[in-house]
Amino acid sequence: MSNVKKFRIKSFKEITPILELEKISLKFGRKQILDNLNLKLNNGQILGLLGPNGVGKSTIFNLITGLISPDFGSIIIDSKVVNQYPIYQRTLKFKIGFVPQYGGFFHDLTVYENLKAIAEITIDNLSYRNEKIDSLISKFELDPIRDIKADFLSGGQKKKISNSYFVNFKSKNFTIGRTICSFRCYDN
Repeated sequence: MSNVKKFRIKSFKEITPILELEKISLKFGRKQILDNLNLKLNNGQILGLLGPNGVGKSTIFNLITGLISPDFGSIIIDSKVVNQYPIYQRTLKFKIGFVPQYGGFFHDLTVYENLKAIAEITIDNLSYRNEKIDSLISKFELDPIRDIKADFLSGGQKKKISNSYFVNFKSKNFTIGRTICSFRCYDN
């Protein structure tokens, strides 16, 4: 009797990555930060970047968002090379959210005004915009501090504001966050 091995085909579809870094290289002065980096991220995946200081984790975030450009290689989002897209176009067209490690809010604005400032950029419909702001205030338990300027909040409260931004975006693709040092991918 022969040994028959069983297997199951999980998917016939070819998976198209939502984010690709192809042959990315970058130098700061004479120091090579990234050398021929390749990375693919598919829908629904979570990718964490771990490593000591100075190895390029933040640099990768900054390349994806468009804060800096690679010396060589391609940044591909939704099958489009985005190297020449400015930050605002990457944010609006590809729904990239960024949660910074520090700050990420307007110091002189109240909690409500901070959320409104981002919502005015990302949500066209006025009634939905106001509904979304109220929903975020409730979801992140910001009701008691709604009218307090961000400068006067605790560190945790400030972090709630910046974390609420990517929920406000309803990122279709992914959110980059140094707070948690990972990419979060969402279904469209």
